[in-house]
Amino acid sequence: MAKGAKATEKAARHFMNYAHSNPDAVIRFRASDMRLTGDSDAAYLVAPEARSRAGGYRYCTGKAGEQFSGPIHVMAKVTKNVMASAMEAEIAAMFMSARLMIELRQALEDMGHPQPPTVARAGSEAGCGVLNGTMRQRRSKVVDMSLN
Repeated sequence: MAKGAKATEKAARHFMNYAHSNPDAVIRFRASDMRLTGDSDAAYLVAPEARSRAGGYRYCTGKAGEQFSGPIHVMAKVTKNVMASAMEAEIAAMFMSARLMIELRQALEDMGHPQPPTVARAGSEAGCGVLNGTMRQRRSKVVDMSLN
């Protein structure tokens, strides 16, 4: 406990000295290469009444995707509709995530951070394949109707 109190006193003294020597501190905001990115995933038939869970988080990266700023929004929801397959649950999670990213993307653009096409990752190759057009689903009408 004595070491903790001494370390806290040292840190507080350092901060007070800095604040005293820099009385005219200014917070400066500038546009940077902040890029919105998002990840989503789903768990099939894990909630009561045969429901699935959708989760995801949105965060900002640098231009090359090397910096991770920490999540700016986290989604954890139980899907409203009963999904017929794990792939359908993944597509629903991506859809829910994309709807949230539209608002965040617009907010970033309004703050002066122009956004290129937004990168969205998913936990399922099948769900991404259907959305990218590299895979074909058999019962597309069910998925299309449940997500409107």
